[in-house]
Parts: sequence; structure tokens; C-alpha cells
Amino acid sequence: MRITLESNVFHFSMEKKNRQLLEPSIPLMMSSLLWANSESEYKQFSIALRKLVSKGSTPEFDCAHPEWFDEVVENSPPQIDATVCQFCGYKDTCERSQTNVEVDIIPIGPISNEGVLKGVDPKDILACFDSHDLKGELQRIDPFFGFSKLAKSTRELYLIPLEKLQNRFPDLSKNPTLFAAIGYDLVTQQPIWPIDIRLLQFILIPTNKGRIIKRIKSKMKKEQTLKFMDVKCLKSIAAGRNWISEEKPSESFAAIKKLFVKFVTILEKYDSIRSVANMPMKPFIDHPFDCNGTGYLHVAIRLIELEPDLFKTYRDHDGSDLNTDPSLLKKMETEIWNLRSAKKINLETSEKRRFLPRFPAVLIHPSEEIDALSLEMPACRIVDVLVSENSEPSLLVDSLEIDLLNIQGWNDA
Repeated sequence: MRITLESNVFHFSMEKKNRQLLEPSIPLMMSSLLWANSESEYKQFSIALRKLVSKGSTPEFDCAHPEWFDEVVENSPPQIDATVCQFCGYKDTCERSQTNVEVDIIPIGPISNEGVLKGVDPKDILACFDSHDLKGELQRIDPFFGFSKLAKSTRELYLIPLEKLQNRFPDLSKNPTLFAAIGYDLVTQQPIWPIDIRLLQFILIPTNKGRIIKRIKSKMKKEQTLKFMDVKCLKSIAAGRNWISEEKPSESFAAIKKLFVKFVTILEKYDSIRSVANMPMKPFIDHPFDCNGTGYLHVAIRLIELEPDLFKTYRDHDGSDLNTDPSLLKKMETEIWNLRSAKKINLETSEKRRFLPRFPAVLIHPSEEIDALSLEMPACRIVDVLVSENSEPSLLVDSLEIDLLNIQGWNDA
């Protein structure tokens, strides 16, 4: 389905058969334009060429800039046809040379007989691009203006069933709020936050990750402790993330605390991490948690959630400094390791893209149950809502130039 956001009368006229030009001097005049030595000379050749091409023309629309040819406009601009525009010396400067702004709606899911997403009324798709001006007149708009750098440009948009998008891009971390999330991690299937960018720049360098793994396997030289504010914050996060064993909650939290003592101690040795940990952080803004510990605690938690291999290394290591009942970390292992292994996409055969930006989307949804639906989703942010009883819940998504069809996993969603 193709929708025209802005029409160009010149290109509409160009769809018709071009008028035949019989003036033999037109090729010579066009060559003169190429060899003009000054702006004034170029202008004179353009005026002469316009007079030659205009012979036998049929008025179709107003010339946008008659003043460029020193033509006096008394009542209304002179009428010209598409052929005059096509051979205009200032064609590349004139707005009439711009193409139509069109968007193609690409369905991801079953397709109806109309060629759109099954269960969605084509009229509702068009309605996503309708608005009223101050006079109450209907006008065509780009619903992603202000939310996408590509707004008001020709591009592809995607129409996806709401449930399918939710299944394809879940939040396995089960964050309570997502309004400040800035992207999505396809590997661990969770939103990413401002703090994560700096951490990923560090940990995705193989030598850095290798050094940390080596330190995880080594024995701590002296007993360390977490600060009181970190212990309090960690207890809140561990409960919210469902890491604590229900059978032995005290012992389980003690094992979790011991884990993060080691990680914090390791991370304190890296200058790159220190610059992140010392930054001011706000709950639900810089990180996904509702409490504030020291920066090192938040860095340690997010590194483990983004790179579960680090937790697995700690969990599998049997060094004397652990001395922990393995069952006490079982729930944490389930939550952390499952982020990597539950529905991991095969990045080896796809475009090897791991991270996505959060896409702006327009929600098409019946009035029933719409109040209970969150406008913040792991991989997208709903910027407008179209209430319709004629369509099943779906999302019109601006993918910000990313080919969503090239992202694996849609068939299983």
C-alpha cells in the first residue's frame, strides 16, 4: 500500500506523454547553458530556451518562478506545461523538480486480499495520516514528524500486529517503566538505557572482557564488603528481578551480595568504568531501577544483564573464594542466563545487528482495553493512537531506515 504525503503537480503531469519539440535550435541552446561564463549569461540562455520550448505548449499549471525569467506578473503567473519545466534552466533549483513524498506500508504478518495486513481496515491506515488544520480542513500529514529524522520523506513504514511485535521484542528483564529506554538488545531481549551505551563500548572489546573473566576466576586477596546504600538498593533490585530463593531468602541474598562484592571490586580497577560509575544517575532515567546505590553497583548489575557470560563464568567457577551453595543462585541463574538463551536469534546468519533504536509507532486499536495498554514498549514508543472498531490491534512503525524484514524471528512471534 502506497500513500502520498505531498503531491507534486509537475511529476503528475510528467506521467502523461511528453510534448514533441520541433525547434532545431533547442539542442544548441541547451549546450550554451553548459558553457555559460557567468550567471547573467546563463540567465539569458535560460530565457531564450524557455521561449523556444514554450512554442506550442498547452497551459497546465502556474509557473512557480516567472521572476527568474524577468516575466512581469500582473494578475496571475503564466501557465506552462510539464515539457517547459523539464527543459527549464533552473529546474534543479525549483521546488517543482522535487518528487512526490510517498510512503510504502509493508505488512509483517498475514496479508489480506486488499494487499494490507490482515485484520486491518485500509481506511484506518489512511486515517493515521489525516489531521485537521486550524480552519478545520482535512490535510495529509506525516504522523512521525518530530519523532523521526526521516519524517516528510519517501520511505518504507511497517504495519505489524500488536501481539506479534510484543512477542518478537519482549522485555525479559520485566522493567516496570520504559519511558527513558533508548534502544533494544536483540541478544538479551531487553531495552537498553543511557548507562548501557558506555558499558557496551567497554565490554564488547574482547580484551576488556577477557581481563574481567580472568579476574572473576581468580581468588580475592582480601574480604570486601558493599556499602550500606548498595546493600539496600541491591535487595530492592534482587526482589524486583526475582533473583532471591523463596526457600532460603536470607542465604540466597547473602550469596547474591557476595557475587556483587566481587564484581564491584573488579570493576573499580578500570578507568573506563570509573568514569561511568562516578556520573550522577537518576532512577528510571539513566538505569532501569527504582533505587540509587553507588555507580559501581549499577554498572555491575547492568554488565551482568547485558553480558550473561560474566555471570555464567562466576557461577561455573569453583574457586575457594566462592564457597557458596549453588542452589542459592539458582533463581538468579534462571533469570540472568535465560536472557541470553531463551529465544536467542541466530545472529550468525542475519545481518549481525545486535542493537535497535526504539522505533516511533502509531497504535491502531479498538476502544476496548485500550486504557490498560502501555504506550511504552521495549522496542518502540507509541506516539499516536487511532481508536477504531474496524481493525485488530496493530502498530504502524517507522523503522528509522532499518529493514525489519531482515530481522529474524518473526515467524516464531
